[in-house]
Amino acid sequence: GIGLGFALSTPYFFADLGQTVADAQACSPPELPGADGLSPWGNLGYYLGTGFPRTLTPPLALLALAGLLRACLRRSPERSYLLQFGAVFLGVLCVCSLHWDRWLIQVLPVAALFGAWCVRWASLRLRRRGLGLLGAPLAGLALAWPLQQAVFQDLQQSRGSTRILAREWVLERLPRGARIAEEWYTAPLEGCGYGVDLRFSLAEGKSVQHYRQLGYRYLMSSSDVYGRFQDAPRRYPGQAAFY
Repeated sequence: GIGLGFALSTPYFFADLGQTVADAQACSPPELPGADGLSPWGNLGYYLGTGFPRTLTPPLALLALAGLLRACLRRSPERSYLLQFGAVFLGVLCVCSLHWDRWLIQVLPVAALFGAWCVRWASLRLRRRGLGLLGAPLAGLALAWPLQQAVFQDLQQSRGSTRILAREWVLERLPRGARIAEEWYTAPLEGCGYGVDLRFSLAEGKSVQHYRQLGYRYLMSSSDVYGRFQDAPRRYPGQAAFY
């Protein structure tokens, strides 16, 4: 039944199966700085200790954990299905060579349901003790952090990103024809009249002097790249020394 439902809802998955497999492999290489290097148990610790708190926010993650523990104590068919789905999904993620917060997207609604169930249970208990008015502040505290993040992100998206601001700076100040070596997540300069060499990390070169000898006049780096190496200098001593 599950396979049939997937086939009916996602027919393009099978339209070009070879390309589907190739795209899946490209999205999950065996190694990627900042997202690899953990064992299955290490991945589990990452998702529980970092992934869920970062994506759900710490208050909702704690509520989800409390709801999960209560569901284990008071079983019901509905909650058992959710528990099984979440456990299987998380188990598959943990055996992968990489770990990404975004891979939790499919299971976040399940975690949110357990968090909501915990808030509902606490509100009912307060009401029985004549403290029903505290239920609304409890829900408000649970939503305050996610709401603040949503507002902040909306404000960020309403303005030019740092990549666009960097692009404008380059167009205004750097001479056309200049050779630029840049990393991922930096200014989009394709078709702007510069000799651009785009690579994942500038540390792929030997040194800054090496780039100079090859004729590059400017280097553009991104914290989304060099931060991965600086956070693990023992594992990437050469790259950390480069930056």
